[in-house]
Amino acid sequence: STLQGYEYQPLEADGAKVVPTAELGDGITVNGVYTQIAYQNIRFSTGEVMDVAAPGQAETLHEYKTEGETTRRFTHQIAETRSIISKTSEEIMLAVESEIDDLSSSITIQLNSITSQVTGLNNQVSTISQKVDNITLSVSNGTESSYISLTVGGVQVGGGTVQFTGNIVFASDLTDGYTEISGDNILTGEVSAEYILLAGEMRIYEDTGRNADLGGYIGYMSGMTASGSSTAGIAIASSNEAAVVICTTNGARIIKLVAPIRRII
Repeated sequence: STLQGYEYQPLEADGAKVVPTAELGDGITVNGVYTQIAYQNIRFSTGEVMDVAAPGQAETLHEYKTEGETTRRFTHQIAETRSIISKTSEEIMLAVESEIDDLSSSITIQLNSITSQVTGLNNQVSTISQKVDNITLSVSNGTESSYISLTVGGVQVGGGTVQFTGNIVFASDLTDGYTEISGDNILTGEVSAEYILLAGEMRIYEDTGRNADLGGYIGYMSGMTASGSSTAGIAIASSNEAAVVICTTNGARIIKLVAPIRRII
């Protein structure tokens, strides 16, 4: 069933001017007849010529040769690592693979896509796929995977952990300005959220400059009142922590302390 529909055209061409790099299996056209080289004999005499043929005998001569130890070792080494080049009218594929290391790399070129893939141990596979409308990079080990997909409409990133190094700047076409994320610092303009979870206190500065003066604190604080009782709640404190406005379950208090309050962080 594999050979069904194929034709084999026998021919002989003695003394043909064929390039010496021609190999068995290469296609050749002789006097308008196309077939494959199944036999070749190069003669170096008055000129470099080659006898080529696609034999058409009814019976095929078979030879069975014994191999020595050196030949067997060489053949085994070739089998460990091999390269493959495959070409059809619809696809070109280049591949290199090693049976011993269980590694392989391949590039497949089709009319509408280019795909490169590297496969290793433990089902680890990395793939780069390029099409006319998107580019996708993916890595998988069979159970976990990560990917980056670039399309005309945007960029998608998926994976267990996404880690960035260096400064990350987000610019928007909707409004002026940008957001910069670097390490433990976020520099941006307006922040809008449904809720902000804040533990301890938040520092308030005079402005956004790096050398701006500390204006005070907003957050959860605790301390002692003038009468000596403890108090805790949502508070606004001056930079020296001497003046505090605090809201507690017992009410609102305005306190001017001699000693700094103890902040809970």
